[in-house]
Amino acid sequence: MKYIIHVASPLFHPSQQGRDLDELLVKPAVQGTIGMFESARKAGTVERVVITSSAVATVPLSVLFGQDDGTIEYGPEYRTPDISAPYDHNPVIAYVQSKIAALKEGEAWIEREKPAFDVVHIHPSFIEGRDDLTTTVGGFDTGTNSMVLGPVLGRTADMTPPAVVHVEDVALAHVRALDPEVPGNQSFVLNATGKEGIEWDDAKEFVKKHFPEAVESGVLKNDGTTPSGKSWIDNSKTVEVLGIRFKSYEDMVVSVVGHYLEILEKEKKA
Repeated sequence: MKYIIHVASPLFHPSQQGRDLDELLVKPAVQGTIGMFESARKAGTVERVVITSSAVATVPLSVLFGQDDGTIEYGPEYRTPDISAPYDHNPVIAYVQSKIAALKEGEAWIEREKPAFDVVHIHPSFIEGRDDLTTTVGGFDTGTNSMVLGPVLGRTADMTPPAVVHVEDVALAHVRALDPEVPGNQSFVLNATGKEGIEWDDAKEFVKKHFPEAVESGVLKNDGTTPSGKSWIDNSKTVEVLGIRFKSYEDMVVSVVGHYLEILEKEKKA
């Protein structure tokens, strides 16, 4: 075994509210990373490990939610400061800290232990695109694809971070990161929109263009709104080193809405 792609990490859920979030989210994320490193070292054949981290480990939440004046552009070398427990008793905040801690402790382990293998961290922003694990219309109410569908289904949301990436680009980045020509022990941020961010409500125009019948028939209300703004995330290193030409927000909308309509049609027939 020469390569490992480590994608496992605890996810937040509303049912975790009021429970020990360190035990549920933060500690398992760190232990999973360090335990995997130790197993890779024991195997003795591993040359590279690619880890799915998150943009929240390289960009503060305040920036992601538009509370920034753009004086700093956040790239893959920035490290988000730790968030102290009890994380406002919020599983989402604890999840963010789990990503921060796993990256911090993982990099410290590599620096201290100096294993024979190197590590590449991948930091996706909000991942959008067809998810074949979603098999019911109700399943679209959870996960990041719900952000794309909000304006399309007539929902109104609060300010949402305008940083997105197509799921296919996330998969591609993991594969490209295995290339020996790519130096190890570094990070790559995956954000298709770069520093400018997106307007979530642009999804309505894309839907009119690609699914006019669904809009005209009222299947898609297409009259909701989700405020957004700039992201201040610098993706230039990913473009230059991994050679990824990110798919557009329009591509993401077509992928998500197309899948939604497909599942909706199957449920109607059933």
